Amino acid sequence: QYAWVSDPAYRIMRRLIPGPYTFLLPATKLVPRLVMNPKRKTSGIRVPDHRVCQALLESLGNPIISTS
Repeated sequence: QYAWVSDPAYRIMRRLIPGPYTFLLPATKLVPRLVMNPKRKTSGIRVPDHRVCQALLESLGNPIISTS
């Protein structure tokens, strides 16, 4: 929904997440410009392997969008 994920990228991501990785992917129009790399039109996607973060994400029901 927030990034274009190719089939090969999806297979890699499925193996590695949740975990300590950030995947730089082409952003969709749903990503606010504030958090998008303006030159590349990419967005960093993370799925942390941390209980508190997972609980927060689950209770929100939406991703957390921020700058780095």
